[in-house]
Amino acid sequence: MSTSVNITDRSNAEKTLKQSEELNRLLFENSGEAILFTNPDGTIYSANPEACKLLGRSEAEIISIGRSGIMDATDPLFALALEERKRTGLFKGELRMVRGDGTVFPIEISSTIFKDSSGGGRTSMMFRDISDRKQVDEEIRHQNEELHTLNATKDKFFSIIAHDLRNPFSTLLGFTNLLVEELPNLTLDEIKPIALSMKISATNLYNLLQNLLEWSMLQRNLHAFNPRSFLLINLMVPILKSVRETADKKMIRISNDFLEDLRIVVDEQMFASLMQNLIYNAIKFTPRGGNIKLASIVTTDNSVKISVQDNGIGMNEEMIGKMFSLDADIKRKGTERESSTGLGMILCKEYVEHHGGKIWAESEENAGSTFYFTIPQPK
Repeated sequence: MSTSVNITDRSNAEKTLKQSEELNRLLFENSGEAILFTNPDGTIYSANPEACKLLGRSEAEIISIGRSGIMDATDPLFALALEERKRTGLFKGELRMVRGDGTVFPIEISSTIFKDSSGGGRTSMMFRDISDRKQVDEEIRHQNEELHTLNATKDKFFSIIAHDLRNPFSTLLGFTNLLVEELPNLTLDEIKPIALSMKISATNLYNLLQNLLEWSMLQRNLHAFNPRSFLLINLMVPILKSVRETADKKMIRISNDFLEDLRIVVDEQMFASLMQNLIYNAIKFTPRGGNIKLASIVTTDNSVKISVQDNGIGMNEEMIGKMFSLDADIKRKGTERESSTGLGMILCKEYVEHHGGKIWAESEENAGSTFYFTIPQPK
């Protein structure tokens, strides 16, 4: 009688085990998650249809190439994931896999070590493709960067309106009031320096407003871009004339080492504003009696590289790093207390990038600065 009960119990247990295995098989094959099973040595012995679909391979191929064939070997997190799973028995995180066509895609994975019937430590790997989520995350990041730039643009604009325009206007109004109230008592020799100061203030205001207008047009994509071919030396003639008076006031000598027959394809207005801003910047931070040197070369990649070098007060590494940043606040005075908004350098960067080039600066404190920019040329 006891033998019959044992046989019945064993039969029921086997039936339950079979049903459990069948259920597990159905869950494995029909799961919306991709699932792999590996042996203790890391070889794969089973892959469900969803895993085959994501990897673009048959189960036989996945088993054949093994774990090293489906994981991205360049992913630095893969080795760390194996180490953590070995230490804790579990890893949850993001890694990268390789499809059958060679494309790499991001996954979210949960990998767990479990004991099989023989006591061995096998591993289950459940993962999903998160390419779409990554794309959304990247779009959100890009939108956040754009929002940050817009806020920085707004802050810079208000700063210029509130401070950098008000101060020059105050100076100009002060001289104007002086002339109105004291003109009958002033001699010609006394009027001349006042008139010169008024002219310089008005010129600085005009240049600032011109930069502000151009910058505003760039932000709204209203600036026409019309690159044409010019002789560089011919482009520089009106530019050097426009900065001559400011340089002469500080007795600064401007020399150039331009190639006489060099042609350059640029937008004339943008290039003129770019060079004027760089030269005015050099004049501002060069002491009286200093030197500024302009030069040009053609690089091996068919770009024109132009440099503006001065022997002025120079910059430290922090200033160089912030020079072309919109949200940086660099407002140091020139060698004769000239004001600075930082807008000119931002415009220079945008003009150069409009042409597909790069701009950078090299400098040491009390040893002068050199600004370089490149403009790629049609072959």
